[in-house]
Amino acid sequence: MSITSSTLTRAAAVALAMAGVIFILIQPLHPHEDVASITTSAWVMVHILSLTMAVLGLAGITGLYLTQASRSGILGLLGYLVFSLFFITQSAVNFAEAFILPLSAAGSPKLTEDVASLFVSGYVLQTDVGPLAIVGSLGAVLYLGGGILFAVGVLRAHVLPGWTGILLIVAALASLSAAVLPHQLARYAAVPMGIALVALGVSLFAQQRGVAARAGKQQLTSVTA
Repeated sequence: MSITSSTLTRAAAVALAMAGVIFILIQPLHPHEDVASITTSAWVMVHILSLTMAVLGLAGITGLYLTQASRSGILGLLGYLVFSLFFITQSAVNFAEAFILPLSAAGSPKLTEDVASLFVSGYVLQTDVGPLAIVGSLGAVLYLGGGILFAVGVLRAHVLPGWTGILLIVAALASLSAAVLPHQLARYAAVPMGIALVALGVSLFAQQRGVAARAGKQQLTSVTA
């Protein structure tokens, strides 16, 4: 199989759809952010999945952005950069949650719970976590702002169906409900984003298959002409 831009873009589309599926699945599986949960294998597996989601999501939106870069303009670039920072931040936090917090739980239980709860709305820190205290707010801004700006790029580019961009905007805005919902329900505010990522990935894959099919027909026509 030859490696072409279309092949790489389709791989990015699959990565984006897989990121969406994982993002949906981890919400009901996520353990509570306390020391008893942090030291379990379930905690480690969920956060390895979360780390995988972030890496796949970054690869996916990169492939999508490159497909529409010339059409999405400055807002499209800004949206890509901000949304990318969200996935990069998630990667760093999820790595720490999966591989560092289970080790620190015994010696520093309060600090461990604080770091595990950085993204929990309304959580009151028990210790001084330094600059990490802003990670939750920063992540929320990158998630909301990046999702909306990236969606604007999708809408401006007209490469994918417009409804996928609208769905991404709705998914980003749905995160605002997490501030008023009980914590266990607030997790499910992320489900629309998972659905939006799946929709973007599937749409991008279908678009690239169409491009490849048209290119194949043109080559066949030129050979037989």
